[in-house]
Amino acid sequence: MVLGRGIWSRSQRGWEAHGGGGQEGPSLQPLDVLSEILSQPAGGRTVIVFEPRGMAHPASETPRVGRSVFASLARVRNEHPVVSSESLGWGMEPAEPAYGGAYSTLLHYEMTPGLVRLHDACARSGSRLSAAWSAYTACTALASARIGARRAGSVICLVPGFIAVASLEPGKRAFRAWAEPMNERDWKVFSGLLGEPAPGPAGRMAEGGSGQRGIAVVAHGDPVKLCPTWPQLLQSGRIERVFDLDDLAAAVASVSRGHPANLAEAFPSARQMDPCLAVLAAAALAYAVAMAVIAADSAARAKADEAGAWDRIAVLERKVEVLKKNQREIETLRSQEQGGSSPTVFRRATALMTLASALPDAVTLTALTLGPGTGFRLEGKVRADSFKPAEARELLAGKGFAANPANGWAYDEPSGVLVVRGVFEPPNR
Repeated sequence: MVLGRGIWSRSQRGWEAHGGGGQEGPSLQPLDVLSEILSQPAGGRTVIVFEPRGMAHPASETPRVGRSVFASLARVRNEHPVVSSESLGWGMEPAEPAYGGAYSTLLHYEMTPGLVRLHDACARSGSRLSAAWSAYTACTALASARIGARRAGSVICLVPGFIAVASLEPGKRAFRAWAEPMNERDWKVFSGLLGEPAPGPAGRMAEGGSGQRGIAVVAHGDPVKLCPTWPQLLQSGRIERVFDLDDLAAAVASVSRGHPANLAEAFPSARQMDPCLAVLAAAALAYAVAMAVIAADSAARAKADEAGAWDRIAVLERKVEVLKKNQREIETLRSQEQGGSSPTVFRRATALMTLASALPDAVTLTALTLGPGTGFRLEGKVRADSFKPAEARELLAGKGFAANPANGWAYDEPSGVLVVRGVFEPPNR
């Protein structure tokens, strides 16, 4: 239990306090102590009463809705930003009818982060902070279970270093706590929250005849030493029963963790999974990862194969184009050979075939130019020892390579170069 500046835990010797806290600054020292305690290796779930200094307990109008819907309302988020915080614990009491047909609730929330540190400490220890209850919620659970909601109008806590009043009456729910030494004015406020005490025999427990609801007390120690107004409270006859911290802890343990006042609900934690299910989930995850890797590898291979196929197709398309071009040329030559006028291409082919048989053995052809038209120019290298110019000229003319009469025949004997210019006329077949 975190009550004001003190941390209370149960041992074999009973309830013990840890870390009373200093006088300056927020209540960090008790939380440091409790965080260290909760960090020790443990298992299962942890439930705490959480009421350090700096807690707020404002009342708020609300529709009759649950915690999640309440936190989503724009007006609520504007008035109480804590409902959207990820670092502050908060809770709300169930909505109850208020004046004018409306409903109201009592909020409990931190002003500075603290509970989240305890949540993380439990996670480090292998435990789980399943519930954290404000002192008001704990007192309400105790009064409802042990006295009855209609009989108890208030619950007071009298613990060293922590005095509190929880008003439970419908339409008047409120909570006030003191974690510092109280002065006379504070005790007057304390008494005022309980209502004016009605006179009655000192030391007599309440019988419900004064018209005011009874008062339940949670005390650790002698109430007379803890509360200067204790004699007056006894005299009022409204004291229903005095409980100890064990009773408070037992009442808290019976509260469902789904209660909207659960402060730890602001910090969702991972669900605990059965070990067998965890193993199966891990195996399924490993299988899914392996399948994903295989699928990625298959996709990469398919992509590479596809790229290779496209490259092969491109090569084949180029070869097809070359073959088509060759086919067109062959068809052209075939059409020329079948008859009709002899185009230039056919004349050149005929000239080459004719020249092969008309050229003397002593002449080696080095250059041949055909055209334009039917003109030609040939050049050759002559072996002078076996070359007879007149016979060579007559042989070429007989095959259609007639030299021009003027300058169509030129033979340079020293260099052995023969140049013939003229007009090619294919001989009649």
